[in-house]
Amino acid sequence: MRRAPTSKSSAHVKTDDVRSLLRLVGEIRELSSANEPTTPHLLDGLSKLTGSVAASEFAIRFRPNSPWEALSVTEFGWTSETDKTRIYDHALSTPIEDDVLMSEIARSSEQVATVARADVMTTRDWHRSFKFNEIYGPSQIADSMVSLMRVNANANADANGRLFVFKRALNDGAFSERERELVTLLLSECRWLHEVPEGSRSSRLEALSRREREVLKILLTGAPEKGVASLLGISRHTAHQYVKSIYRKLAVTSRAQLMAERTLPRELVKSA
Repeated sequence: MRRAPTSKSSAHVKTDDVRSLLRLVGEIRELSSANEPTTPHLLDGLSKLTGSVAASEFAIRFRPNSPWEALSVTEFGWTSETDKTRIYDHALSTPIEDDVLMSEIARSSEQVATVARADVMTTRDWHRSFKFNEIYGPSQIADSMVSLMRVNANANADANGRLFVFKRALNDGAFSERERELVTLLLSECRWLHEVPEGSRSSRLEALSRREREVLKILLTGAPEKGVASLLGISRHTAHQYVKSIYRKLAVTSRAQLMAERTLPRELVKSA
C-alpha cells in the first residue's frame, strides 16, 4: 500500500486521543446494555475525532470473486440529499476494482482495515481526477476514508462485514495517518457489537417466547411498533417492551441490525 507523506504533528495518536476513544467505547457499551442504538453515536464520535463532515455505516455481505451486497445503511451528518445522492450513485455504479479505495480495502485480510485516499493517491493526482472534479467537488466533499470490519466470517447468509465511510468537507484537507489509526483502533474495540458466535443464532431464537416470535415476525415486515401493537391488540408500551426484549435476546441494537439477520424469517417459519 503506497502512503503519501504525513506531517509529524498529525501522524501519531496522542494521549488525549486515547482518552477520547476509551470514553466513546464506554458510551457505546452503555448504549448497547440499555438496548439503545449504538451506530449513530459511534459515527458521531468518530466524525468528531477525524474531522469528518459526514459518515455512513453499511452492513454488507461479501464473498470471493463476487460483488459486495449492501444490506442496510446508517448515515450521519449529510445535510444535502443532492450531494449525498451524487456521491452514492457514483459509488454504486463504479466496480470495486475500478475504485482505488475500495479495491485497496478489498485486498486486505485484516479484521479491521482502514484506507484513506492519501494512502493510494497523491493530492495532486486526486485534484486532477474526474472523481474529485465531477463528483466530490460539486458535492462539497474534499476527501474520503473507508474502513472494513470483518465479522461472522463463516456465515453464508448474514452480513459478514461492516463498511464505514468518512467524508471531509471541501477546503478541510486530507485525512491524516493519525485519523486513520483512530478509526482502526475504535472499530477494533467495537467488533463485539456485530460478532455473533457461530451456531448461536438458533439458541437465541429458542430463547424467544411465543409472543416475542409473533412480534418478531411483524417487525421483519418493516412494521413500526405501533403497527405491532395494532395487529396484536396490545398497548404501544407493551409492544415496545417486547421489542426491547427481542433486541436483547438476539444481541442486536437497532432495527437495521435486526433486518440484516436474513436467516431469521426462515428459521422462524421452521420453528413456528
